[in-house]
Amino acid sequence: MLTEFLRGLVDEGAVSVAAGRARLQSPRVPERFRAVVRDRLGALAARTKYLLEAGSVLGRSFRLEDAAEMLDLFPDRFSRRSTRP
Repeated sequence: MLTEFLRGLVDEGAVSVAAGRARLQSPRVPERFRAVVRDRLGALAARTKYLLEAGSVLGRSFRLEDAAEMLDLFPDRFSRRSTRP
């Protein structure tokens, strides 16, 4: 993913390199990188997406129990593997 991010910066002219230093020219996340992330997230199981949504609200670090409570589920429900819906 890092490679896609860096290639996107170069392709979109969002980075310049001079005298051995790279400098961002745009604060935007490259569309190429956004597409890769969108595709990877789209391929996740519904239950995994549900957990990610809860995590995005809870913050960078959270307890599984907190996410389970927010989603009105038992914590062990996240640890069991299941087939994708």
